[in-house]
Amino acid sequence: MGLNQDLDEVPAPFTQKEREEWLNELKGVAVSSDAFFPFIDNILRASRSGVKYIAAPTGSQADSDVASGSFIIENISTIKTTGAAGQLSSSHAEAVFVLRKCSYKEAALAQQGLDQLTCQLPANLRRTYTSQARWSRLRTLEDGSWQTFREKAFVPSKPVLLPKAHFIALPSIRKWFRIVQDEPGGVALDYSHLSKFGDAIVPLEFTRLSTASAAHQEDDSFQRAEVPFYIFLEWTKSATLDTSERLYLAQASLTSLPEALKADFPTPEIVAKAGNGDIYDTNLWMGIPPTFTPLHRDPNPNLFVQLAGHKIVRILPPEMGDKVFAQVQNALGRSGSAAFRGEDMMKGEEKRLLEEQVWNDTSILDEAGEVGYEARVGRGDGLFIPKGWWHSVKGVGEGITGSVNWWFR
Repeated sequence: MGLNQDLDEVPAPFTQKEREEWLNELKGVAVSSDAFFPFIDNILRASRSGVKYIAAPTGSQADSDVASGSFIIENISTIKTTGAAGQLSSSHAEAVFVLRKCSYKEAALAQQGLDQLTCQLPANLRRTYTSQARWSRLRTLEDGSWQTFREKAFVPSKPVLLPKAHFIALPSIRKWFRIVQDEPGGVALDYSHLSKFGDAIVPLEFTRLSTASAAHQEDDSFQRAEVPFYIFLEWTKSATLDTSERLYLAQASLTSLPEALKADFPTPEIVAKAGNGDIYDTNLWMGIPPTFTPLHRDPNPNLFVQLAGHKIVRILPPEMGDKVFAQVQNALGRSGSAAFRGEDMMKGEEKRLLEEQVWNDTSILDEAGEVGYEARVGRGDGLFIPKGWWHSVKGVGEGITGSVNWWFR
């Protein structure tokens, strides 16, 4: 009322038709949020109001649902402020979703997985909802006590997520990594702590890519060697997503590290108490995305904890994973075992075929109508993978990623 009193002529309100016409003209609208989107309904509604770009952090248990529907045609992870004209910039966003306009009917179909929705877009940008539906969100335990874990995961041999950030108190999270807002991914190694142990011998995987577009090229070579820790530390200071020479500290046994570093990884209570208390091995994993572990299975139950950055883990039940692995071996004209993460699967045709079956839109899983599980883990998150369950892991985003796993009985 106060505004109307100051106007010489009060404009007439929009009619319903005028409102609809004006809203239909909205295109290329950008929306940003300082928190993640926990459900896809917000995304669906935004797309109907002309929203094309959404910048937001990740971290929701529903990230995979939000990011994989057919209404999303491109997902650009961890953008940085560039200031370039015409570009959407965000200093805090971990993901930008580029949307197409979506009707309520299409949204309902997408949510129910009842139809394959395709866009009137170039083929390389098309995605369908049902090709992603074979990956169900992994269940999260209601609490992180070792009794609940034993009853609902360890004894029945079922994969689960522990409650969000359940392992955030691990000393290694605080001592090995530091939060740095102006670093890619918002986290960096704490070199002042780790450089004291630069002479420690660790296993590094070396991959050289054919071009500088590391995130989009297949590897041309793969080697694994035992080298001083400082080589990896120095490489991380300059490496980026597009660095062609890649180093990955993979499956570094805790037993080979100096005592001062071992102390940063106390055994979690669920590892010590849920089973017999026997620890087969504890391993560290650190790198800069993209990092990749092909489909394989472990001979012991596995507690996987993310220390820094983000990883996506896709998990298949034993019989389903057996089927996928057998098909790959048949295509290669041989038989083999994937009881461990082996060198053969890290390069060449075997790596390509394993990745295609788990991460691409076409797979034997689609043909059989099978469903696996997917989990995205971040700082302090924990994931349990039972003995014999097949899994493949990808490091995503920018900046350093770090993980530790316990094989135990």
